[in-house]
Amino acid sequence: MKVWALLSNVDDILQAYGEQMLRNSNEMFETLLIDYIDIEIRGGTDLRVFYKGEALPLPDAFWPMLSNTDSFALENLLLNAGVKSVLNMGEVAVARSKIATYQRLAANGIRVPASVVFFNHPNKASILEKTRFPFVVKPDSGFGGEGVRLIGSEAELDEYIAKLQYGTAYVAQEYIAASRGKDVRVILLDGEYLYSSMRSATDPGEFRSNVHVGGELIDYKIDGAELELCKRIAALFDLPLIGLDLLLGEGEFVIAEVNAFPGLFLENLAKAGKVILDKFLAKG
Repeated sequence: MKVWALLSNVDDILQAYGEQMLRNSNEMFETLLIDYIDIEIRGGTDLRVFYKGEALPLPDAFWPMLSNTDSFALENLLLNAGVKSVLNMGEVAVARSKIATYQRLAANGIRVPASVVFFNHPNKASILEKTRFPFVVKPDSGFGGEGVRLIGSEAELDEYIAKLQYGTAYVAQEYIAASRGKDVRVILLDGEYLYSSMRSATDPGEFRSNVHVGGELIDYKIDGAELELCKRIAALFDLPLIGLDLLLGEGEFVIAEVNAFPGLFLENLAKAGKVILDKFLAKG
């Protein structure tokens, strides 16, 4: 059996090291960067996949190690060609959507930021009736803090609305001021705690904590009620590996995002790969 581990936004050196770590867990893994893939669609469901110009035989399965929706086209092409996903793609789709995630969490009594969903031609007055300055706006799907803004005035909201894109959903949500410039990323593997860290902005003027915009990782342990909350959330998703982004509210954690493939320290790739592949193979 051959399993493609699909990656994006990493360099060739990191890919090679990650591939070695995965192969240490199982020789079935082969890592591919989707940035270098092109596909020829032929008769029926037949596909020809090229990687850096070289034709590759289709794998038996794939592991979508991706957080953005750009990969949906590739994933759907593989699924329609009979290639299985090692993950439940319905659950991956929920985790990639902030809106679907908030809805599931709220329905199960989990504290999430108060949110308003809108599209590319919103009624500004309606949004303002349901929010108060400052509030956060962000696209439904995205990563690395892209498109996330803190809105402090009508003028800033007007500026954001003017740049909205067709076909994209957006969220205006409660700003958790106590968590400005920091949040906690918790990783669970097969429902059990793997590790956690605090992400902290290095720029005093930056409210986002994402590493992609200059945030740094600081070791941060959780236990007790905080850990039980994370396990409760993980149990709501049929995903063997899950990352939770927790905002630091007033005396409570507020869930910001759920990630089907959170950034992993490379030393954890082999462990995660083994657990995920074993669970997939056990299903037959």
